[in-house]
Amino acid sequence: MIFKKRILSNVPFIIFVVILLVSMIASPLSVRLSELATPGFFASIGNHPTFFWLPMDSVAWGNRIFTTGVAILPVFFSGMIFYQDVNSSLLSNQLIRSGRKRYFVSIYSKLFFLSFGIVLSALLINMVAVHLLFTDWTVTNAVAQILPKKGTFGYPLYQVSPYLFEVFYCVLIALFIALLTNFTASIQLILAKFHRYVAWIAPILIIFFISYPFELILTLSPYNVFLIKQPIALAVTEPAITWEHLLVGLGFWVLLDSILMIIGYRMQREVL
Repeated sequence: MIFKKRILSNVPFIIFVVILLVSMIASPLSVRLSELATPGFFASIGNHPTFFWLPMDSVAWGNRIFTTGVAILPVFFSGMIFYQDVNSSLLSNQLIRSGRKRYFVSIYSKLFFLSFGIVLSALLINMVAVHLLFTDWTVTNAVAQILPKKGTFGYPLYQVSPYLFEVFYCVLIALFIALLTNFTASIQLILAKFHRYVAWIAPILIIFFISYPFELILTLSPYNVFLIKQPIALAVTEPAITWEHLLVGLGFWVLLDSILMIIGYRMQREVL
């Protein structure tokens, strides 16, 4: 109940979620209106829904906002909850009633499912909107170049059904952002005694720092979840991104999350 009240009273968080959800519809709608306003402009591209699906459509303003904001989303979702708790005594009674371990498990699980649910809902809303606005399944040359190629984990999914492929990717992106949310919460817990702006900015910088070697070293590139979360990577990345790359990439963040949770818990054992 306390968690729910804190989330609903977090005005920046509510505003951010509303903007996120609105952009999921506004972005493909603006593209469709542009197409109608300039007949023939999209003739070479066609109206294939997968092409204009937000995670795939790299030319849509919604995609650029979403891609850029991936490292920032977890900061909003985490809500600085651990930071606020460590620097106040508001939850003393709750900790006495529920116990330290139960408190940590509860906060981490709620943050995970909150961020997962919001992102998944937003992406599914976008998927429905795109399929209502773009209904021509003709595979033009432009469309063929962005579909998952043979050898990638997405190829058999798309062959079974484009809908299956898109839903799977919605879940995958939501899962990754949920992992980043818990990662961010752990960093904020570890840095709880620093200035609040440090706790805000540090997770973003650390995320970019960790992802940099994956972008710099070609052999690590297929394991880069920041790359994998973009469906178009399955069409253009060499070598082909396989299930092994996906699972190892996600496993890295699960392991990192687990380590940071333990470190944060032990560091704050005497504080909370």
